[in-house]
Amino acid sequence: MVEVYSVVKRIQHILCLLFILNSFTQAQIVDFKLGQVRGLFFELGVGPTFSVGDFAENHTLGTKIETGFSYADNNIFPLFVYGKMKYAMFQADFVEIINNPVYELSTQIISIEPGIRFYLPPFEKKVILLMPYIDAGFDVSYFVVTNQQTKGIIAQFTNNQAKIGLHLGVGVSMFLLDTGIEYNYHHESQYLGLNVKLRLPIFIKV
Repeated sequence: MVEVYSVVKRIQHILCLLFILNSFTQAQIVDFKLGQVRGLFFELGVGPTFSVGDFAENHTLGTKIETGFSYADNNIFPLFVYGKMKYAMFQADFVEIINNPVYELSTQIISIEPGIRFYLPPFEKKVILLMPYIDAGFDVSYFVVTNQQTKGIIAQFTNNQAKIGLHLGVGVSMFLLDTGIEYNYHHESQYLGLNVKLRLPIFIKV
């Protein structure tokens, strides 16, 4: 009962936030114009993942791949708006496997993650442009947990669940190539990911 109440309160908070954002957007939409200089970019990233918190009790290292698009213009720069889709997979911890008659073989996570990225002033400009950045957003994720039973008849079954979460990242960008670290939070499922991301221009107007 406490768990249900917690989920309901979280949904209420999210709905309130969406209402505030929608009200702000409606108030500003009349004055909003695209900048004279603008660009749309395709992004592709890969990297290892590390389970933390409760999630680390029965999961080991994982891997992830993500793809998406980002947009910026001179009216909002140094802010970038982005949306990405991510696939991550974690294997079960070996100790968890040998000590339990029913254990998780793997957890797969498919996420849609909109957010904003803020670029700080570059700290290196002479040799190559290096800009630190911070990004943040929310996640809509679908978890596919594969379990296996070892006592009696050996059988596999899945437990699927949708979760809403948050992500926060920091890193260094050469603009066309980023490296950084990202923290993803879902209830009882938190993990860190190292990012190596390629960014390619699709459309640029100057």
